[in-house]
Formats: sequence, C-alpha cells, structure tokens
Amino acid sequence: MRTNSIVRSLTAAALLFTSTLALAADASLAGTWNLSIESPQGKRTPTLVLTQAGNVISGSYRSQMGEAPVTGKVTGNEFSFEVKMSRQGQDIVIGYKGTVTGDAMTGTLHMGQMGDAAFTGKRLP
Repeated sequence: MRTNSIVRSLTAAALLFTSTLALAADASLAGTWNLSIESPQGKRTPTLVLTQAGNVISGSYRSQMGEAPVTGKVTGNEFSFEVKMSRQGQDIVIGYKGTVTGDAMTGTLHMGQMGDAAFTGKRLP
C-alpha cells in the first residue's frame, strides 16, 4: 500500500513538473511575418524573416529603406529584437518589443529621434 502511495506522489510530481515546463516554453517566432506599422510618417509594411535557436532569434528585415539583419530574443510569449539600418549616411537602430500568440504579434517599436509607434504582425503560412 505504501508503495502505491509513493508511486502516485512521484507521478503527480512528474506531471506538475512537465506542466510547468510546458508553460515556461518560449514561443516560436520562426517564419515570415508581414508587419503593419502606424507611425507619424504614415503606414509602413515591412517583411520580417526569422529563424530561432532556443530563445535567440535572428533573420532579416525588408522595408522601403532596404534590408537589414535582425537580432533578438524571446522569453515565453514576449520578444524583443533590433534592426540596424542606414538612412542618408546615418545609422538608425529600430527596437521592437511585443508579444506573440500563435501566428499574430503586437507591440511597439522605438525609432530613435523619430519616436515610437505601434505595430502588428501576421505570420505567413
């Protein structure tokens, strides 16, 4: 009888541990994303192509300003990444922060002296 009680307790503990790991897993941002940015300069629609290794994300960013590399991280369903672009000889760092749920992302981006803007994104199938 005591052995059954120990087995049940260990099984319950293992299930609880597994459930906790599943909740703590980092979301996947891998894939191609169409972004929509509402900025003071008007609506922008860049494309983001991401790969992911653990919680590290990298890839490329394409907009009317050109193409640039992306580096960042994801923790749970929250992410942040940076895009470094050059415009008229000036380097611009655009910082994105947001959350991802399935094939949708939302958040804000900081464009240095140009200010902040809201964005949304949809992952392509």
